[in-house]
This record gives sequence, structure tokens and C-alpha cells, in this order.
Amino acid sequence: MKETYKLVKNIISCNKCKDIIESKSIHDYEECKCEAVQLMVD
Repeated sequence: MKETYKLVKNIISCNKCKDIIESKSIHDYEECKCEAVQLMVD
């Protein structure tokens, strides 16, 4: 039987402003304060 995994959340930190952004659901778009990093879960 093949196991299936579901992405629960995606977290990244911006090296420029040190902001930590987190995308928790599908098609959830987030960006840091300085707009240098964008994050989206597909």
C-alpha cells in the first residue's frame, strides 16, 4: 500500500528583515514585511 502525505504548513524566514512567514493551507499566500520573500503552498 502506498502512503500519502499531506503538507500541513510551510515556514520560511527572510534573511533581509528576519521576518518568519508561515503558509498553513493550500493557496495561502504570505509575504514578509520588506516584501523580499513570498510564500505559497500549492
